[in-house]
Amino acid sequence: MRYFIEPVVLTINYALNLGYKSIYMIGKSGGGWTTTLAAAIDPRIELSFPIAGSIPLNFHHKSWDFEQEPRPGDIHWYLSQCNYTCLYALAVMEPNRYSLQVLHERDPCCYYGQGRHEGIQTYDREVSNSLVPSNERFSTAITNWSIHAICNMDRLVIETAINETRKTSTPTFTTLPCDILYSPTLPCPWLPN
Repeated sequence: MRYFIEPVVLTINYALNLGYKSIYMIGKSGGGWTTTLAAAIDPRIELSFPIAGSIPLNFHHKSWDFEQEPRPGDIHWYLSQCNYTCLYALAVMEPNRYSLQVLHERDPCCYYGQGRHEGIQTYDREVSNSLVPSNERFSTAITNWSIHAICNMDRLVIETAINETRKTSTPTFTTLPCDILYSPTLPCPWLPN
């Protein structure tokens, strides 16, 4: 675990020593998994955006990368103590910390949304309900994308979420353009990649 987390912590330390005031983290795939884990461990990460980086193990995903693969005695021992839903909650435990997980509808590699919307909305609610007081600082957005790469729809969702956190003290991330999970009727401007 140190292999993934230590560089993040050292980078945050360096940025804060340079005078940066806000720490946001974004990562895709293994970087998305690292974003989930780092945000759960380090409360200095105010906004986290894991893209196609994890989904709870009960979704029985078709392929796992090394860092996500369930193996006895490995990182997943920790996940048996604090599963992904727990990690998502830890990432937003303190006030003014937010996490928006971004998944792709038909991602051929990792953590697709197609056919899983209801289950994803269920764990979104579980995370929100596990916090005291209950809040909506964690959410999942699904973009209508079929490639395991960051797309312009992802960028628009993330940019809108960042602007939302700057405008209001209680963003909900349920009305994001290009999010087919919670905002399927909102327009998604054509965005060339």
